[in-house]
Amino acid sequence: MSKATEPTFGTAEAGETDEFLSVMCDAFGMEPDAARPIFTSDPYFDLRNKYVLRLGGSIVSCLTVVERACWIGDAIVKVAGIAGVATRNSHRRRGLAARLMLETIGALTVRGFHLSALFPVEYEYYRRLGWAAAGSQHTAVTIGSRSKPVQKPLAVRPANSGDIPVLSLLYTAAARARTMHCLRDSTRWNYLLTYLPESCVAWDPSGSVVAYALCDAAETRSDSSSADAPLNADANRLRVLEIVGNSTAASRSLRETLQTQDASRYVEFSGDRDDLVNMGLTPPFASAPGLMVRIVDVGKLIEALSVNWNAASGTLGIALTDPIGFAPPQAAVIHLNCGEVSVELIDPAALKSRTQDYLVGGIGEWSAVAVGHLDAGAACRSGALRASTSNAAHLAATLFPATEPYMPVADHF
Repeated sequence: MSKATEPTFGTAEAGETDEFLSVMCDAFGMEPDAARPIFTSDPYFDLRNKYVLRLGGSIVSCLTVVERACWIGDAIVKVAGIAGVATRNSHRRRGLAARLMLETIGALTVRGFHLSALFPVEYEYYRRLGWAAAGSQHTAVTIGSRSKPVQKPLAVRPANSGDIPVLSLLYTAAARARTMHCLRDSTRWNYLLTYLPESCVAWDPSGSVVAYALCDAAETRSDSSSADAPLNADANRLRVLEIVGNSTAASRSLRETLQTQDASRYVEFSGDRDDLVNMGLTPPFASAPGLMVRIVDVGKLIEALSVNWNAASGTLGIALTDPIGFAPPQAAVIHLNCGEVSVELIDPAALKSRTQDYLVGGIGEWSAVAVGHLDAGAACRSGALRASTSNAAHLAATLFPATEPYMPVADHF
């Protein structure tokens, strides 16, 4: 591109909301009149999170950042979800979306985010840009049942805003410290109950709410209890995005209750594998690529993760390289002394002179390790990370164990 036609990066301005929406509708084949009420009524709408590329003063590519706070062990990390990446059809295949994504990462660094995350349509496309797989999404599809439930049935009613305090307590008890499970405030809970109208709560004989399900109804085309079933447009489905109870028995009982409400209805349960098993569902489950992550700021991420490293001692250097040369290599030295942790950002060229124990790898490999999708020990053995010494590999395995990251479907962006 000539300098005169070079795209410019920034955030959308107040008078550009219709143009921003127009780009999305053009890219995704949506009707503007139908999309506009949803777009403008979003309680999280914030122009600071609407990033764009302009050519000749007009928006040609756009995306939305969704702010989340997530657990990785006891650490709380600031995550920028990336959604709605769109380019006008007339300007596709010019690398504009890739440029917008990477420019956005630079802006997120200034804003203090630790990680970026997304749910890809094209896994390989984002992998080339430095995002890494961080888990799978599992689904079980069952047909309604007339069988007598194994668990004792629970009384069930629709969830409402008055239930939010107990829903929050149940969710936090189940989700706390689980990697990439999001913290939820009252605004988030109100949003979920508004847009998931089939959500319900269950209570025991004492009247205490012991479980909840976040769900909605949708048409499906499955006509078998198998997740790989043939398709039938006349079937209906209850989509259960999340079941949380104060015990395994409560979760299973609510799951069975939902299945027996309508013997002709398909019920689709989503979750990570262990959650589906704990609900009493039987593998194998249908699975698909799930979350992808990319480190935004390695120094801030390490500082956040340090709360998990109370028992570690030693010094470890790490260096990250970018596969497409978007950003210069990043390097840091981590000093650990049984709960006292300090992080020193350094020039990568100085890494070998600062410590004999260090690891080097691409930003995608380090991103997968940082969230525990790949433990550092396995990464060293496979060559995904290159360790200078066996001690470096051992210390890295202590700091970055496998944690089976999973973001609940209700928090997807």
